[in-house]
This record gives sequence, C-alpha cells and structure tokens, in this order.
Amino acid sequence: MKEYLLTVENLSLAHRDRFFQRQPEWVLQNLSFSILQNASVSIVGDSATGKSSLIMALLNLTPLYSGTIFFKGKNIAFFSKKEKTQYRRNLQPVFQNYEASLNPRLSVKNNLVHGFSNSLTSREKMEKCEYLLDMVGLSGGILAQHPDQLSGGEKQRISIVRALTTSPEILLLDEPFSSLDILNQEKLLTLFLQIKSTLGISYIFITHKLPLVKYFSDSVYRIRDGKLMEVTDLNQLQDR
Repeated sequence: MKEYLLTVENLSLAHRDRFFQRQPEWVLQNLSFSILQNASVSIVGDSATGKSSLIMALLNLTPLYSGTIFFKGKNIAFFSKKEKTQYRRNLQPVFQNYEASLNPRLSVKNNLVHGFSNSLTSREKMEKCEYLLDMVGLSGGILAQHPDQLSGGEKQRISIVRALTTSPEILLLDEPFSSLDILNQEKLLTLFLQIKSTLGISYIFITHKLPLVKYFSDSVYRIRDGKLMEVTDLNQLQDR
C-alpha cells in the first residue's frame, strides 16, 4: 500500500467579504491530489487561477473554506504548535520573487545559518552550508558576500539553498523558470533533478504552461476555472 507524504482532499478556498454573502466567491474548488516521497507533482495554470492561493494553503498560512490537508497521514488542522513548526520546516517554499527570501542586510552566511537546526554546532552548520552550496554549483567564498553583490542566478540558487537548510521533505517551487531563457531553464531543471536524486526529496511545482514539466513530473495537474484536472496526455502541455 502506498504511503503518501502529502495528501490534499477536496480543498476549497473562497473570498469572504464583510457582508458574509451567502454564495462564496470561489478561488479553488474541491482540489485533490497526493504526492509520494521522492516524487514530483506539477500544477500548471494561467495567471489569476489560484496558484498563489494554493501555495498559501499548503503552507498552512490561509484558512480553508473546506477540505483537508494530510501530512504523513495526519490532518494538519490538528497539529500541535510543535508539529506545525516541524511541518513548515518539512514543506519549504522557493518563491518566484526569490530575492524576498534573502535579507539584504545580512551576509549570505547569516542568511543561511538561521535555517539549520539549533542542535548543530557552528562548525557543522558551516560544513552543511558548503555542502549545499557545492550541490547547487556555488563556492564557499560566496558566504561572505551580501545579496546585492550577487547575480540574479546566484540569488536564485542561494534561495534554493536557504530552503534546503531546514532539511525539508518537500520543496514547493513557485514559478522557478519564469524569468529564465531556455538554456538557463534547462540548467535549473538539471539542478533540481540532481538535488532530488541526492537528497530524496519531493517537489510540488507551481508553474505557468511550461512544456518542461513533462520531463520532470510524475503527475501533472492543470488548474482551470478553480478546479484541478489531471493531465493524462502530456502533449497537451504546449506554450501558447
């Protein structure tokens, strides 16, 4: 029997106004999907289809209108404070605006070390920093720099390392390829595949009509009119 890492059942989100209108204005309606360990799920949708709202719901940062999110078989709505903290460490986002995840006043080193467990010594944190930097193709020398001294590509890779410092089981990737040309899209895709192979983590891709997902994903879904449909024919994923 398959044991899913994350399961979403009949998730619905709706706008509510101060007049408590009877008919909710649906953002997402009855979404269901699951993800196994070391698997990749892609969710494809146009702008303003509710992708950002789904991210907030998965991170437990917005209330559900209805539905349930299970992590390792447990309903996250009933998590204790400690369990909620661990859940957020296990499900780490890499946002489209990756610069927002970096504090410009801090060095790269200080941006990264906060994510590590407090049980680690300073030396162990530095060793892990250098290990993760090497994994994304950056040298340890970058640790002394500040975000404004980095290129856009370096900032994006540092934001990925920042997410990995909590030892997550799932990375939630928000439009990771949106600002890249085809060559750099392929390089980043190769990097994600290497990280997945090395660390055994899972990915949830939130993206916009990108044919690359068919080379990356175990399952692909499309959001349309607030509803989620599985894409069984991946040739449907065309840039239009």
